[in-house]
Order: sequence, then structure tokens, then C-alpha cells
Amino acid sequence: MDVAQLMDTYVQSLCQELQPDLDAANWEVTERLAPYDRRSVAEVLRDRGASEAAIGLLDPFFLEMRGGDLQSASALSWLRYESSGHSMIKAGTSWSKIKGGTDRLPAAFADRLKGHIHYRSSVVRVQQDDDGARVTAAAQGGLRTFEADRVVVTVPFSAIRHIDLSDARLSRAKSAAMSEEERLRFTLDHLETFLPGANEHFETGTSVVWDRAPHIEGAYLLPEPHHAELMPAVRAPEGRIHFAGEHTSFEPNGGAMTFAFESAARALLELGLAEATAQP
Repeated sequence: MDVAQLMDTYVQSLCQELQPDLDAANWEVTERLAPYDRRSVAEVLRDRGASEAAIGLLDPFFLEMRGGDLQSASALSWLRYESSGHSMIKAGTSWSKIKGGTDRLPAAFADRLKGHIHYRSSVVRVQQDDDGARVTAAAQGGLRTFEADRVVVTVPFSAIRHIDLSDARLSRAKSAAMSEEERLRFTLDHLETFLPGANEHFETGTSVVWDRAPHIEGAYLLPEPHHAELMPAVRAPEGRIHFAGEHTSFEPNGGAMTFAFESAARALLELGLAEATAQP
């Protein structure tokens, strides 16, 4: 089989089996879909009979030639993507592009929002109380605090850890993270599966988190198993603080302007609803 036939046999056939749950417009993680969020793409492909050679051929086309993530990515995220119009296999006339180049989009924002964008200002603190919200930014060697009724945070969650949120009143679901000791234990437990005795012979170690580059710390959201369980908490407002960005979108995927726009529309609806319910 060529790659297209492999996709039909091992991918599109499964997408069809999971209908109508998988393609539902107002979809949710049903009992039929939940097991796929707990497994990787590679595991599901193997279960369906794909050989390692077939998986190797499919790997470069995973999520449209990103490649290399079949071992760790959520199978549910992948199946939802491949069953949608975003998939290159099913691409139709609905695909579009920005005439003149994608950079015209941010240029249009910059033009329309002159005087409202604060360049070279890094957010260092977000706070809220019963009366309002505050954002503190570092710019030109000093700090400046902006006050508002509500705040929309679009910073990727991998970068937001460098912002002081101690007075942001965030829920436990948004503030959980592994300590260095927990990271070492997590690694040792995985090593034990293919290197028996790793725990017994372990003496000392340290961990380095490579994705801690300032401001972005990665390119896009790549959901791993169990991501669907986090999606409601990821999108949920926390008092006067709201969250947007491709990583908070309704879809269990990232890396697309479409998802970022969808999250912006949701955040605007949240702001409007909050304003309406606050009126006396």
C-alpha cells in the first residue's frame, strides 16, 4: 500500500467507525471516544494492525507533516483532526489563505489598534480581587500597572509560569505542576519499563525543563493523552480573568489561526455575558 492507502486503512476507517460522535458539531468526549484520549497515536495504529514500517511511513504526515509525535500525542486529538476539514486528506474548497501573505493579518491589527498596543512590555504579574483586575508589565526599565474590569490572557501556558499569579485567584486545575523530585520519579518509572532495575540502581539525578524559553516556550499546543479531561478547566474563566489563544480552543488541537480566532470569539462572549449579568 502507498501512504494514501495506509491512511484510508488505518486512519480514515477508524474515523468512520467513531461516527457520529467524532464529527459532532457540538462534540464532547463520549464513552466511545474517551479511551482514545488515554492512548497515543502509535498505540492505536499498532492495535489496528499497522506494522512498524507502516507507522514509519505515516509518521511524516502526522497532523500534516509535523511528524515525530506519534508516540506521545493523544489519539483522540489526532482522530478529531483527521476527520475534519482541516485534514489535507479531506481538504476541499473551504480552505483559504490571506491574499498578499499571512503577515497582512498582524499588520492589520497593528494599524487598527494604534495607540492601544504596548510594544516591548513584558507582563510580569496578573492580579484580581472582588472589584477588578490588574496587569503589571515591565517596560523601559520600570513597571507599569494597568487596571481593568476584566483581563483576557492569551499567553501560552508553557510561558505563563514566569508570570506572578500568586494573587490571581486561580483554581487548582490551572496551577498544578510537577516538582523536580516528581519529574525524576516520573522519568525513572518510565525507564523501569524497558530498563528493569533502573530504580534499584539509581543514585542521584537532576532535571532540566528545555521548554522554558521566555514569552512563548514552544510553537503550538500538542495534546497528549488525557488532554480532553483538562479542556474544560483550560478554557474556564477565573473570576475576572479570562483565557484565550489557540491552546484554549474548543478543538483538542493547536497550531492554527482558526483555533485562536475561535477562542477570541468565546472570550468576547464571556466578557459580554459578564457585563450583562453585572448590570443592576
